[in-house]
Amino acid sequence: MSAPETKPLQITHLRKAFREVTALSDISLSLEAGQVLALLGPSGCGKTTLLRCIAGLLEPDDGAIYIGGQQTNGAGKHLPPEARHLGMVFQDYALWPHMSVAENVAFPLEMRNVAKADRGERVEWALQTVGLAAFADRSPDTLSGGQQQRVALARAIVGQPKLLLMDEPLSNLDKGLRESLAMDIRRLINDLNLAAVFVTHDQHEAFALADQIAVMQEGQLQQITSPQELYDAPANPGIARFLDAGTLLNGIADKDGIVLDDDQTRLPLVAENGYTGPVTLLLPRKALTLNHQPDYLSLDATLSSLIFQGEHYSLRAELSPEVEVFLHSRQPRAIGQPLTLYLDPNALMAWTGEQTPLAIKQFTSATARLRSVAHS
Repeated sequence: MSAPETKPLQITHLRKAFREVTALSDISLSLEAGQVLALLGPSGCGKTTLLRCIAGLLEPDDGAIYIGGQQTNGAGKHLPPEARHLGMVFQDYALWPHMSVAENVAFPLEMRNVAKADRGERVEWALQTVGLAAFADRSPDTLSGGQQQRVALARAIVGQPKLLLMDEPLSNLDKGLRESLAMDIRRLINDLNLAAVFVTHDQHEAFALADQIAVMQEGQLQQITSPQELYDAPANPGIARFLDAGTLLNGIADKDGIVLDDDQTRLPLVAENGYTGPVTLLLPRKALTLNHQPDYLSLDATLSSLIFQGEHYSLRAELSPEVEVFLHSRQPRAIGQPLTLYLDPNALMAWTGEQTPLAIKQFTSATARLRSVAHS
């Protein structure tokens, strides 16, 4: 196999199975210097297995991993983790409590037999880079969670790696610290022109840190794109559901509209290509409003519940006993109150029963009200 162009990371057709369970199936991706890639997905989707294969802690069954243009596996070859020139940040920080901060940071250099004089200079640089030079002689257990994470980062970069790997790097921190540290990690990666891959099940962590997000489900890559594109246009209903991107509604499309699964509610929407059959609709929260919009569809609903979330209230409204939608409001409403919702048809997404993207359009006047099938 010819070597690909030199990139911090390139993976081609990677496969890994554990007995009868395929953990990774035909994974291909690449990463440029200065880029951060998030592996995002639920537990058991394969993201940690992929990270462990990159790190050299697991050996793939097929495919190839290149780090800095060097192939790390295949044809009887398995480059051990210590030879891959990686930095690793673990979820629980993995700091030695009997060592000082400086000694923890120096540990990987000792394992590589770096001269003691050089170790001191590199440790000082790494601690200055993460803003902890004054803490060199402290014990890790005297530090806050955010400071401990910075020590782990210093240890990961002290060897000046080609690639930084991180496992749930923000999950053990409270919200305020997560936001601050996410900005600091981004700045560090940019300043050092590193490439980084991290694993997370938290979409907000992925949005905060990543340039590209690879969404994984059942060992497969479902979508690789920017955080903004993923937020605006999830590739299939499964991703939309995982991201909690809005309300998913199932129904049947015919020439007169889409009949939802309650068999009572017809939406005046049709497929642009004339498709008829099973459909799934995504109604993002931004697609629904309580404010009158003349170009939107209007829907009759009843407020069934709400919760206060600081900047807004989250509302759940019933279109029928079997169909409910979710939206935001700046003002509270009374439970059981009738509502008129306004739906932006241009903000909807749709897929066929085979999860093929489907373009839809409105086929009646823009102010047509949602109609009951029984009365159409």
